[in-house]
Amino acid sequence: MKAEKRLLRLAIASAVSIGTALVLMPSKANACISEGLETNCYLGGVANSAIVDTSLDALHNIVDEIVEGDVSPAKAAPQALSTPFGVFASGQLAHTEHDGFTVSNDFDVETGPSFDVDEFSAAVSVDFNAAKHFGFDNEHGLNLGLFAGYASAKVAFNSFGAFEGTNRSGMFGGYGLYRYGTSYALVAASAFLGSTDVESTGAFGSYGTQGYAITGSVGRIFNLTDRIRFDLRGGLLGVTFTGDAYSNGFEDFGKSRLSFGAIKFEPGIFADYQFGNGMVISPYARADVQQRFGYSNTASVFGSTSNFKDADFSVALSSGFNLKMTGSTTLSTEIRGKWSADSSTISGKLGVKIAF
Repeated sequence: MKAEKRLLRLAIASAVSIGTALVLMPSKANACISEGLETNCYLGGVANSAIVDTSLDALHNIVDEIVEGDVSPAKAAPQALSTPFGVFASGQLAHTEHDGFTVSNDFDVETGPSFDVDEFSAAVSVDFNAAKHFGFDNEHGLNLGLFAGYASAKVAFNSFGAFEGTNRSGMFGGYGLYRYGTSYALVAASAFLGSTDVESTGAFGSYGTQGYAITGSVGRIFNLTDRIRFDLRGGLLGVTFTGDAYSNGFEDFGKSRLSFGAIKFEPGIFADYQFGNGMVISPYARADVQQRFGYSNTASVFGSTSNFKDADFSVALSSGFNLKMTGSTTLSTEIRGKWSADSSTISGKLGVKIAF
């Protein structure tokens, strides 16, 4: 009888110990991966990446406009500037197709479903030609500027059904460009602040987002002929992004974070052709080779964090033209394609530059 009581106590103690251990163990169901992917958690990581890419593309457009307008103007039509100020304005539409992120946590690794992203961005920048204003623009150049804009990215899954996320962000920032002859150095910084709306069947959530980016480039323009110029440019990029915690009424999502650095190589070639009416058209082509490093993209649900990963290397090719209609007004347009091992993007840009 005593032996039976001892066995009964041992069995009860073992059951309590096992139950306690199961309660205290991190729950696999509380992560982005739970017998497959948790859709809203996956959507948050994807939406964060999408708005970062859209905002960085807008910053890239601003940098291109600064360099093309302030360092390499068409030689055939001299600018007639009465003041040291100019305005650049541009808008871009883009569509991305992505094969899906690889998502991992302490328990498992999953490849997420493919998705599409529809992107829009627009920005206006005000340029101050400090070198002209202070009278040392014969050999040196110094341009300072501020810009503001808007960016949106809408993510839709191809296999999850009625799941989509949309981020809308306001952008603002500034830049400085120094030129010596045909060599130049440029630094630009941007902040993009907004919110993401996450919608799924029977659930809705919204969270605030904050992102910051800084890019630095150095380059030199070589005059190959009287008409053709080659722009050799490279630089570094850094970005950090945070999404606030939120609840959709069923699940509690923690903060999401994204950050990385990148090395960029952006050579381009330009040509100038003057029409009989004095207008100058400058067609161009440019490549953008980018290698990310230190990439981190995380999202969490019920306190369990998962990591998102896609390709670090990408190549973009763009082609377009600047049409200098008068000494102070230039119209520009561009088509751009970008590819990586798991995504492709096609975009179109239209812009105008006005010097006062």
